[in-house]
Amino acid sequence: DDGQAEGEMEIISTSSNTFMNTATPKRLDYIVLYKGNKAACEVLGTAVVDDEINVNKVSDHLPVLVDIKK
Repeated sequence: DDGQAEGEMEIISTSSNTFMNTATPKRLDYIVLYKGNKAACEVLGTAVVDDEINVNKVSDHLPVLVDIKK
């Protein structure tokens, strides 16, 4: 038990696939917001970056981006 109540975590990243190196692409990467401290923030946008850089040189996962306003 990690001491955190269910519901204190929220997935705020896109639901797009982030792992493309298989016959069946998958969503394996997430950005999670901890809500237990009641910090206010607003998600302005979210995306999987797949066209601006050649990520295959550094990882087999695509980068996940979340734009947050505090």
